[in-house]
Amino acid sequence: MARNQDIRRALKNQAVHTWELAERLGVHETTLYRYLRKDLPRQQKQEYLQMINEIANSKSEDN
Repeated sequence: MARNQDIRRALKNQAVHTWELAERLGVHETTLYRYLRKDLPRQQKQEYLQMINEIANSKSEDN
């Protein structure tokens, strides 16, 4: 089973692309994939999930 399924699921369910999260983090998309290969600390996961929600909300406001 792949690590960080909660983050991957949130990206998919909220229609947020990995490049969008990577851009928000200030890293390249490939770097984000590397981060997701290993279990992230709980605090970091929460930050990523919050960013995903913010990106999704801003996309829905644009429509």
